[in-house]
Amino acid sequence: MTKNRKKLIWEYRFYFTIIFLISLPIALFTCIRSLIKGKIENNMFSKAWANAKTITPMIFS
Repeated sequence: MTKNRKKLIWEYRFYFTIIFLISLPIALFTCIRSLIKGKIENNMFSKAWANAKTITPMIFS
């Protein structure tokens, strides 16, 4: 791997982690809100992961 590629991978992982950590409380709020409405949702982490997986490539395009 070249230096630029290593830098891009590191930078991508950094942004992915930041976006994932920001998405977690939002996903938690969504799950709690749906529980109040009577629906059971237990995929909070997968929602946050999907958000980070969608948003991060947009930064690099």
